[in-house]
Amino acid sequence: FGFQGDVQYRNWDLIGDLEQLLFRGGLTYDAKAIPVKFTLGYAYVLSGEFGSNTNTSIENRIYQEALIPQKPGGRFHLNHRFRFEQRWVEKQDFRTRFRYGLFINVALNGTELTKGTFYYSFYNELFINGEQDIGDGEEVSLFDRNRLYNAIGYCISDKLRFQGGYMYQITDGVNKGQIQLGLHHSF
Repeated sequence: FGFQGDVQYRNWDLIGDLEQLLFRGGLTYDAKAIPVKFTLGYAYVLSGEFGSNTNTSIENRIYQEALIPQKPGGRFHLNHRFRFEQRWVEKQDFRTRFRYGLFINVALNGTELTKGTFYYSFYNELFINGEQDIGDGEEVSLFDRNRLYNAIGYCISDKLRFQGGYMYQITDGVNKGQIQLGLHHSF
């Protein structure tokens, strides 16, 4: 058993125009008999609107996920993540969402992601809404979004990695790109 968590702060611009603040944590179970890690988690999400408008909305979500690692050989490290979310979004009916992500890290100057290794990181994540009717006559598309991400990372230690990259997000309403900086620590 273990714990995983993350904090994300996203802006519409460089600083000050809140897009999203997310706190997420979960209890994990690493199945020894098969290569999969299961998580039961909770997330609190505060979302803002683009521009000078300071309106925000709150979302609470519970999620279950399965993370399946693969190492097809050499320097390639893959993870398949399947996530099912139950979402309570302010001023909307209860809804669910399905997510699938393929995450690939490629060690550039070695074969393992250990101290001193530079690596290339890529992911593609697809989001599908479980319900389209969200209440008060409002609807969302079955397709929620797709995220594509590319980054270069460096392993500061065997347990601490830094990466900088670019994420392009496609939705049925707004497509946008974002620069991302990330610090990943495992215990």
